[in-house]
Amino acid sequence: SEDFRSETLLAYEIGVRAQLGASVSADLTAFINDYDDLQTLEDLDGTTLTYGNKAEAEAHGVELALDANVTESWRLRSSYTYFEMDFEADSDSFE
Repeated sequence: SEDFRSETLLAYEIGVRAQLGASVSADLTAFINDYDDLQTLEDLDGTTLTYGNKAEAEAHGVELALDANVTESWRLRSSYTYFEMDFEADSDSFE
């Protein structure tokens, strides 16, 4: 469709990094992503499908990462992510 637009994203992120000891560091990040004009599939006439932009979404979460240099040649890395996304299409959208 000539009316199809690019999807848009407005992202916010804040974080902090700390050195917890000589060989241990931590990263903590929080984020919010706001998506607009997401791609949908639209029914034009009951037999023809085309792309549209009738959806939006918001995602948010936090990430925590820990790094430990156990020896000069061995590093342990762990991480945890909490992620939640809410998606909503217009009521007149086909998909």
